[in-house]
Order: sequence, then C-alpha cells, then structure tokens
Amino acid sequence: MVNRRLYWLLENRGLLCEEQSGFRSASRTEGQLLTLCQKIQDGFQDGSHTTAIFVDLQLAYYRVWRKGLLLKIQRLGINGNLYRWIKSFLYERTIQTKFEDKLSSHHTLEEGIPQGSALSCTLFLIYINDLAKEVRCNKALYADDLVIWHTHRYARQSARYINLDLERLQKYCDTWKITTNTNKTSYSIFTHSPKVTKQNPNIRLLDQQLKKEEHPSYLGVQLDPRLNLKKT
Repeated sequence: MVNRRLYWLLENRGLLCEEQSGFRSASRTEGQLLTLCQKIQDGFQDGSHTTAIFVDLQLAYYRVWRKGLLLKIQRLGINGNLYRWIKSFLYERTIQTKFEDKLSSHHTLEEGIPQGSALSCTLFLIYINDLAKEVRCNKALYADDLVIWHTHRYARQSARYINLDLERLQKYCDTWKITTNTNKTSYSIFTHSPKVTKQNPNIRLLDQQLKKEEHPSYLGVQLDPRLNLKKT
C-alpha cells in the first residue's frame, strides 16, 4: 500500500527522469535497447559515428546510503507521514547471524535498503534518479544499468564530450557514495567506417583508461560496430 502510494506520487508528478525504465510498469528493456539502436542508426544515415559507454555501477541494495536517500526523498517534496513511514522502514531493522545452532546478538543495519520488497525497488529509483541530470550526452538507465552515448562525424570529438561527462559522473558518484567498476566499464564505437573502427580514443574513468569492447552486451543483446543484433 505504501509503495503504491509512493510510486503513484512519483509518476503522477513526473518526478522520475524519463531516461529511467527500470521497475516502471509502462517500461520494458526493449524500449531502452531500441532507443540506443535508433540513435545509432540515425547517425549512420548522416555519416556519423556513435561512441557509447557501458557503465558498471556497483550500487547493490545493501550499499545505498540511507541519509542520502532520505535527503533525496525530501528534495522531491515527499514529507509528512509518508516520509516518516519510509524512514522507519529503513532504520528499524536488525540482523542476527547463526553459527552451529547459536544466534548472535542483534545488530542494527546502518546502511542499505531491504531486499525482496517492492518498496525497495521504488526507493532505489529515487536514489539514482538525479544521476541523469549530471550527464549532458544521451543516456539511458534501466535501474542501475547505465549507458552514455554521443554521435558525431568525428569519433574523437565524441570521446572529448564523453570524457567530460565521465568526470561529472564520478563527482556525482563520490558525493552519493556510489562505486563505479572501471574493470567492467567499457566503450564501443558504432560505425560503418573501417578506419574509425580501428580508433582507440583515450576514454577515462577514475584516471584509468577504459577498455574498448567490439561486441558489447546491452540488456541481454550483443551489439557489434555495424549494429547487427544478436541475442546473447
């Protein structure tokens, strides 16, 4: 009941960013995939190339910063009884561990949101909702699955804009205690040009050069530079 009320408020007031499709009743993974593919195809039509970054955000439920989440809830104008109920839902939780039929004492959980609850999915959307505002290039979110892309006639120019966005993204992640996994974050160039396909622009996150992926997998579909789709 609380989740239905909160979700209704978010959708009715248009508070969730349009780039987010995760955990939303009217959205499916196919929509995000089609959006990316259509933009790439549009670029092909005018001889442009699209550089895309597939960002791995290590934002598991147990890592969510509760104080930050509550601040974001208030910033959306959610107060009163609903806010107090959510705060109680987050903080009045303890855990016990069992070892050889013995239970430990209760320990209060300081961070994270409960797993297995529909309300937690909605709270997760709130926590990551303002990320889209920090990215100037095109982007799409499916829960914490983030892709950023830029289309230009010169692929190296796209790399410049994307590097600026990655700097802004990292500042956001540092502020809200979100970890980015550079080892699992990669970039790809979608192009019909053999010359551009061979380019390896210096795209960096956390001062580390990202690896180039020729055949990235996005939302269960394998992509290639010419955008011939294959299911993984």
